[in-house]
Amino acid sequence: MAFTQDELQSFNSILDQKLSILRRDLERVFDQRLQTLRHEFEQRLTTLQQDLMRSFPQRLADQQSRLRDSIGQRLDAQHEQIAQTVEGKLEQSQQATQQQFEAIIERALSVQQAALEELMSQQALAHQAEASANQHVALAAPELEAIEVQAEIPWEDLSGAIDKALSERLFSLNEAMQAAFKDLESYFLTQFRNLRDDLTHRIAPSYGGSIHNLQDIFASIEQLERVIESMQVSMSANHALLSNRLYHHQQLPLERAHAGEHPSMPNTSHANGTNQLSLPKESDSEQ
Repeated sequence: MAFTQDELQSFNSILDQKLSILRRDLERVFDQRLQTLRHEFEQRLTTLQQDLMRSFPQRLADQQSRLRDSIGQRLDAQHEQIAQTVEGKLEQSQQATQQQFEAIIERALSVQQAALEELMSQQALAHQAEASANQHVALAAPELEAIEVQAEIPWEDLSGAIDKALSERLFSLNEAMQAAFKDLESYFLTQFRNLRDDLTHRIAPSYGGSIHNLQDIFASIEQLERVIESMQVSMSANHALLSNRLYHHQQLPLERAHAGEHPSMPNTSHANGTNQLSLPKESDSEQ
């Protein structure tokens, strides 16, 4: 069964119209879907950004307040501990100094007491000798007046010995005080280093959690963007594949492209004896 050139052209034009309508419908559907997805994605990003802008300052303020309270408590505890330590060290140093002064004075007094006792014993012996001599003189010459003998203790020697002993003890006390101050300085430095390390360990996890949560949120946003991009690429590829198939379908010979449709097409006879192709009407569902 042969078709005229006009019938073939009309069939091709109808087929081209239907294909162009179908292509426009598909493009419109794809564009609407992409616009809907883009709008939803923008709304979600906007909502997420607003939530972050609302919640992040509050969380940061809470973290700062908790950190401030913790630092204040730790500083108060460290201050009390340092004050107690300093008071204990001062009391110990005062007690040690007092004991050293007492020992120095006791030793100096014992030395001076021994020297005084020796001098007094010597003076007593001399006085006894002089008294016996005076008695002999008085017996020999009673008209002579008694001779008064006075013994004086050299105060310069006594003060020099005391000054020397005190100088030695004060020098040793100065060295002991310097050593105690060095120990206190090292102790304070150790306590401040421990406090700094502790604060560093306490601050790092508190801010690290917020940074980690923000990184998770941004990673989720990036993953969602990649999913949307992959959907757009897939839709573009499907659209290109459909256009390519339509183009190849148009390039095929009409007998191969529509071989299965020839028996179902009814024929009408004209007055001139030629057959005219009568196309069936398409239903609304196909349109």
